[in-house]
Amino acid sequence: MIREGLKSNLRSYLNIDIVGEASNGEEALAKISELQPAVVVMDIAMPTLDGITATRMLKSQYPQIAVVGLSAHSKSDELDAMIEAGAFE
Repeated sequence: MIREGLKSNLRSYLNIDIVGEASNGEEALAKISELQPAVVVMDIAMPTLDGITATRMLKSQYPQIAVVGLSAHSKSDELDAMIEAGAFE
């Protein structure tokens, strides 16, 4: 539901193209490898592979891809870990 709302909001911008989506961290990394997006919106809490670990792996392989961390929670340790993994503040 949150993903659908985010996609709906992003589609309202003419200069943003949504090229893919994933339901877990492993799927996200596979899609990133295939699609090579410029920006990834990564949820911190995902099944199979969490967003922090997925971001760390993404940035080690594709340092040029910008990552925006997303969380429904505001735990400072998770936010700090996401930034340390390579997401933008």
